[in-house]
Amino acid sequence: MRTEAAEIFREFVTQLTTLTGVKLQKIEAALDVHDGLSGILREGYFILGYQQLGWLLARELTIKEIEDFGANNTSFLTQDEGDMYFFTQALMEKSDISSDARLGLILSMPEQYQQYLLMRFGFCPIS
Repeated sequence: MRTEAAEIFREFVTQLTTLTGVKLQKIEAALDVHDGLSGILREGYFILGYQQLGWLLARELTIKEIEDFGANNTSFLTQDEGDMYFFTQALMEKSDISSDARLGLILSMPEQYQQYLLMRFGFCPIS
């Protein structure tokens, strides 16, 4: 287990309720697929945990709430850029939104993720 990554993930889970209003029970339920928070920490499945939480927020929050969350929490979302990128990518996978809305979501995320998100969702040619 990567101790620093584990602490960042644990703190991320703790802060997510405060920052988004999503109930802790829903956050815990989203992680159950990987044996809960303890399973993520034990196995070091941080990327998978971040993805699960991103998909949860994509379901629970409106486009505007996700945009505000991204714009207002840059330092929070970049504590572990390698793993947290997958959280922001999962947020962008919100279903039933237009390309313009998805582009707005991408541009509200921390700058260091935007280039990769733009390419991932087909807004930039891959060279």
